[in-house]
Amino acid sequence: MTALNQAITASESGGGNSENLAGLIETNCAIQPGDSGGALVNAAGQVLGMNTAASSGSSSGGGISQSYAIPIATALAEARSMVAGKGSATIHIGATGFLGIQVQDSSGSQGGSSQGATSGALVDGTLPGSPGALAGLTQGDAITGVDNTPVKSSTDLSSALQAHHPGDVIRLQWIDRNGTPHNSPVTLAIGPPA
Repeated sequence: MTALNQAITASESGGGNSENLAGLIETNCAIQPGDSGGALVNAAGQVLGMNTAASSGSSSGGGISQSYAIPIATALAEARSMVAGKGSATIHIGATGFLGIQVQDSSGSQGGSSQGATSGALVDGTLPGSPGALAGLTQGDAITGVDNTPVKSSTDLSSALQAHHPGDVIRLQWIDRNGTPHNSPVTLAIGPPA
């Protein structure tokens, strides 16, 4: 263990799906991809934490230079909440609400939008009969908000939807390809398993 109460921004190996993590144990143990969820133990065999992230070194060896674990007390508290069926800002219990669209991050004039949206989740397509299609979303529209909370990227949209369950009614804001703003209630459906 080299440090306590560390904060990092972790992402997948390709740089996608970044997430801010805090309160971590930093160690110089060689945690490798696939070790996440494993135990960080001390020399006495006591579990100190749950392995969660590592960064590659830039030295010629290219080995792991820093590794991080969630303190075991934090991991156990979260596990107990899940077993009890209690969600939180970071834990979703049950099925996630489904909008039925494919999105990417909006950038400038992509999708033929004349309003030149600079942020949002750009709709690539909709599943026929899905809540998104029934609301009138079409390819090239830019989703800009959920429940009046700004959506600046596809990650923002995913995060907003993770807080909801099938049957929840959200208020969706978007700008269509012609630059017309829309604000409509949408009832989320049950989606396919992730």
